[in-house]
Amino acid sequence: MKSSDTDILIIPGYDGSDPGHWQHRLEKKLSSARIVQQPDWKMPSLKEAVVQIVKALQHPHGKPVVFVTHSAGGNLVAHAMQMIQEQALKDKVKGAFLVTPPSDEALAKLQGIDPAFVPTPHDPLPFPSALV
Repeated sequence: MKSSDTDILIIPGYDGSDPGHWQHRLEKKLSSARIVQQPDWKMPSLKEAVVQIVKALQHPHGKPVVFVTHSAGGNLVAHAMQMIQEQALKDKVKGAFLVTPPSDEALAKLQGIDPAFVPTPHDPLPFPSALV
């Protein structure tokens, strides 16, 4: 599958990413890639952060979705799976690249992040994924 045949949803982690970060470079390089925005990159509300991912999946592109996450963005996708499945959106997701998700211990130390991020769900993702 070509990248142009997919909707690549980039999920940054805690505190977002600066303009020079590899996620922004990926978004600029691939026309089908977009960063899923959060109202607050410190993610003080897990529920609100999950809703942003679900909204991005509901976008009417009609293409298969691939998640590309960084740091706590990977943990966020794990948390979002329950709502994704409840809303029958699971089949839209064809894969994920989870880059350096932090441990629950590291997540718990992030200032201002919603404590509900811990523990991270450990259920297998229902699509192919690679932990980088």
